[in-house]
Amino acid sequence: MRLDKGWRTVVTLSAVGVTLAMAWHHMPDDMPARLEQLLGVYSAAAIVMAFLAMRGCQAAALSLSVRYWGGRLRLPQSFGLVALKGFFNQGVSGSGLVAQGVRARYRLGVAWGHFGAATLLQAASMVVVLGGLLAATGALLLTDGQRVAAVLLGLGAAASPIIMALAWGRLPHHAIRRRVPRWPEGLGRVVLSRRGVILHTMGLALVQLLFVLLRFCRLAIIAVLMQPDISLAHLFVIVLMADLATVVPITPAGIGVRELVIALGGAAVGDLDVALAAAIIDRVASMGLSLLHGLLVLVWYHWSDTRAARQSAH
Repeated sequence: MRLDKGWRTVVTLSAVGVTLAMAWHHMPDDMPARLEQLLGVYSAAAIVMAFLAMRGCQAAALSLSVRYWGGRLRLPQSFGLVALKGFFNQGVSGSGLVAQGVRARYRLGVAWGHFGAATLLQAASMVVVLGGLLAATGALLLTDGQRVAAVLLGLGAAASPIIMALAWGRLPHHAIRRRVPRWPEGLGRVVLSRRGVILHTMGLALVQLLFVLLRFCRLAIIAVLMQPDISLAHLFVIVLMADLATVVPITPAGIGVRELVIALGGAAVGDLDVALAAAIIDRVASMGLSLLHGLLVLVWYHWSDTRAARQSAH
């Protein structure tokens, strides 16, 4: 356990250090003037609205994933759990998932099996969506060698969860109305009809797709304000690759790793300075909003739990 934590700490510090060193070396001289454009009311409001919409997508994805396995989780409850995860993930990698699971189990009555299966389903669906988008956009927007690399990477990523599901007999239609025999006890079971599985899968895919597009829009707003003529097509492909690399983060909330991938992608297309600066600013905005959102939810949890305890005492 200590070795695992030490390894994660080294990776986090290394990724953040390399990213900051690149930012220091490649930061343009007119960066203060560019940053002033980001401080406007409309640009700040657009970033905040994109963040809240993303949280709504995350909440919907969690709620749909829990229902997929027969659990119950209302959207407002899911919205609070998402804020809780985002708050604690800023400190220690994986702590947000633990806090989310504990709250879901002991306050909302979501079984561990349902929550664990829902978490796996969310990650798998996100990989499929990101991989499919990367393959499609790479084929349409890139040329020659870049196109081939993007398509192969995207198709490989999108196919990997499906191949794993086939290998272990996990495809939903094989598990309808019965427990999947090879899963650990209590890890959830599909209780929906075949039509329900299809509708929930489509709904989850659409929610994840909207989340990916919103996350790109948030970073694109920053990048365009800094350099209006930046290639959004290339930036979209770069962001998809960065998101794909951090679906299962090895650093807290993927800090350092995502920015480094975006920086390397920006260097490949000649927009290193803008891509790296936008990624860092996007990270700072995301961390600040995540901490604020999580803090508000924690205060609400404390107030509502205290109120419920007083009412039960009387």
